[in-house]
Amino acid sequence: MNSDCEVELVGNDSEYFSIIDQTSGHIEVALSSALTIPAKLKYDLRVKDIDHSHESNILSIHIGNDNGSNWSGYSSGTLATDVSDEENHTCVISEGYTGNYTAENLIIPELVVIKGKIYQVTDIGEFAFGPVDYFYNSNDSLTGSLTLPTTLKNINQGAFFACTRLTGSLIITDNVKIIEYGAFGLCTGFSGDLVIDANRIGDYAFSYAGFTGSLIIGNSVASIGEGSFSYCENFTGSLVIPNSVTNIGDSAFYECTNFNGTLTLSNNLTGIPYHAFSRLRNIIGTLVIPSNVTIIGDEAFQDCEALTGLDLSQAQNLTSIGRSAFVWCKEVIGEIVIPASVEVIKKTAFSQMHKITMITIYGNDHRFNDRVFEGCSFVVNLNFIDCIITSITLGTGVFNNWATVGIVESTNGSSSVDVLAFLKDGGLPTNWESNQ
Repeated sequence: MNSDCEVELVGNDSEYFSIIDQTSGHIEVALSSALTIPAKLKYDLRVKDIDHSHESNILSIHIGNDNGSNWSGYSSGTLATDVSDEENHTCVISEGYTGNYTAENLIIPELVVIKGKIYQVTDIGEFAFGPVDYFYNSNDSLTGSLTLPTTLKNINQGAFFACTRLTGSLIITDNVKIIEYGAFGLCTGFSGDLVIDANRIGDYAFSYAGFTGSLIIGNSVASIGEGSFSYCENFTGSLVIPNSVTNIGDSAFYECTNFNGTLTLSNNLTGIPYHAFSRLRNIIGTLVIPSNVTIIGDEAFQDCEALTGLDLSQAQNLTSIGRSAFVWCKEVIGEIVIPASVEVIKKTAFSQMHKITMITIYGNDHRFNDRVFEGCSFVVNLNFIDCIITSITLGTGVFNNWATVGIVESTNGSSSVDVLAFLKDGGLPTNWESNQ
């Protein structure tokens, strides 16, 4: 046993305690008691008489059966940590590394030793592993996979920004409360799945990340920030927003072009903002807008050109459909239902949806802005259900570039004169047939 290292035990005995120190070699202390120290007491252990200039080189701490504190990924240098809460024995990795990197995987420990005391790693500090000059450089020396500790609670702004050679999959558990702005932005080398269950995903947290597998969003996620996954062009499979999510920011999934399954939205969303799912060009199947959604923002689903169905029938609280919200969703076929709750449909909202065959409008007092249905189809059936046509306000060219309307039906018995005037006001040619 190396006498230069002593273990002080407060309140109990430990079955086993060891330190692997990169500078001093393997130092092991085995105590005679057969008891395993309770987890709540492990921070009462003290490591004494370690040269403080070498403390940050400790790579592994094992207490009892706790082997989750393994640290690897560096060949030499200093791990900079700061105590964040002395009473609760927590610390933040303030500077991930200064020195020489190894060529392989990075495992961040659950436990570190600071001035002879053991602390949990709960935070990765701002730009801890990211480049100093942020947008104008990258950390291309850190390679291999990344394993995060289960003790982690906060991943701060830019923590791993532009670590372009990190590879493989990444798992972030529900212990993490927040992933801050740009934490994994421009991590273009990730090549597997992203499994994420953090409570809050901050703005641009994964923007331009290179994951090539699935994105799995867990049931602990409540908020997805602006641009969180924007330009993540290589995700594949389906995208499911779980019901735990109540808020999505602008452009959250903008240009995630390779998702090639279906898109399922949280039933607890109340709004779908600007560009939220724009240019998901390979998403297929029918998109269902949930019942609690009140607003669909401008260009929210623009260029989702492989969708084959759009179901608005459940969105009975929907009041506004934004400009170009569904423009160029050109493979959608079948019926578009406008719920009675809708007050305004903005410019080009459903423009260039070439394969729709029926538009059913419920209720009164809708306002259709310019070119809402421009270029939609050659033959479309129009239904007005419980709707007085003269209560609808039309902008310019609502029906531009339609060749024919096959059937016009009005359950409120609007006259053919009203229907004809309505269609002409909307820019529809007069070669239509009516069942009235």
